Amino acid sequence: MADSLLLRAIKGQARNVNLSFKKLGKVPRIIGTLHTLVQIDLKGNSLTTLPDEFGQLIQVNSAEILLVYVLCVDS
Repeated sequence: MADSLLLRAIKGQARNVNLSFKKLGKVPRIIGTLHTLVQIDLKGNSLTTLPDEFGQLIQVNSAEILLVYVLCVDS
């Protein structure tokens, strides 16, 4: 499910991606290819780590990534 959403986002050069409440245990590594991404919503998933590819998302505010990570781990 998340992979297909991310593939569509790549094709459309998405600036925002909503993966909230998708029952994710991990974020697909393909996320790093979304170079136009500015915002990502990951709340409501069972994430404990974020892939190294998040470092390639240069337009996403690192404070937002940290906040999303903390919220996902604490939920």
